[in-house]
Amino acid sequence: MKHVFAVLILLLIHFYNITCESVFDNTLPSNKKLVFTKLISKSNQYNYKPIIVNATLKKNGQILWKPTSFPTQSFYLMVIPDFRVWKETKTESFLHRFQNSLQNLSSNYKNLSGLILDAEMSPIQTKNEYSTFVCSLFTGIKNFKSHWMFSIAIFPPNHPDQNNYYDLQRLFTCSDHWILMLYDEHNPRTKEGPVSSSDWITNNLKTIETALIQFNQTKSIHSKSGSNNKNLIPAENDSNPNTSKQNFISITSIRKKIYLGLPLYGYAKSKSGKFGKVKPIQNWMHLPEFQNAKTDYVKFNHMDEVIYLPTAYFLRKWEQNSIELGYSGVAYWRKEFGTQYLDP
Repeated sequence: MKHVFAVLILLLIHFYNITCESVFDNTLPSNKKLVFTKLISKSNQYNYKPIIVNATLKKNGQILWKPTSFPTQSFYLMVIPDFRVWKETKTESFLHRFQNSLQNLSSNYKNLSGLILDAEMSPIQTKNEYSTFVCSLFTGIKNFKSHWMFSIAIFPPNHPDQNNYYDLQRLFTCSDHWILMLYDEHNPRTKEGPVSSSDWITNNLKTIETALIQFNQTKSIHSKSGSNNKNLIPAENDSNPNTSKQNFISITSIRKKIYLGLPLYGYAKSKSGKFGKVKPIQNWMHLPEFQNAKTDYVKFNHMDEVIYLPTAYFLRKWEQNSIELGYSGVAYWRKEFGTQYLDP
């Protein structure tokens, strides 16, 4: 009888693995994936580039981080400015020390491919001052290492904390890529709800594209019918005769600029009514609701909490959209929240 049970268990495990494989098989090309992480492994088995998040830009221009280990393959360093940086960015000493920091990084980390600035917005800077800061870093990096990528992590226009802060046209010229953080549609500072939804993502992308090419009055960049991603046209349909003009920003170039930030987490509302506790999908991927739902998110009760969780359907849909619509790729926040999803 014990042998029978053992065989049954093995069969169930095998069936479960086959099911998970079919659901979680990540077919997104490796060059389309970026993954934020706080836990760096020396393993070279990743089929994406981890983004290291524990680097700090100090007010004197130094970039400080203390890696216990770092990837042996090409990687990007994610830099978070110290709050006091914002008062120092125009000084000669700041720019000089920043150049020295770039020199040190280049000497010590040969496989470093570039920097990502995680400075969504500054409460003590105007839109113009923020753009000037970003552009000064972009110029400094390109003067020193022209092949390094300089990207910025920014809120989408309709983010509850964003308030139309960015000068999109100026930032477009002062960065190689945008990591568009398409999560926190609902967060601890809002009413309860899903961390992200397709309609919200689509509206944000439409707002960006419209803002960047609105000066070209003869072009309609979105169809009038459909919902979700259906009203985003494929990038290859970008066939305006003015494309060659110097000041024209095409849909293709806009989308190649953008990585779609996708959440590997949801939020929960506690029994006391407080909303905003992070719930990684890693802990809930076994649920049929997560695997089989054909909706952007599922809402369920667990241990006196109401949990809003993005689904495999939602993640797969926007991974596929990133390819079909011509975006640069996706950027997941963050590896520890969905290791099994990323590495099935």
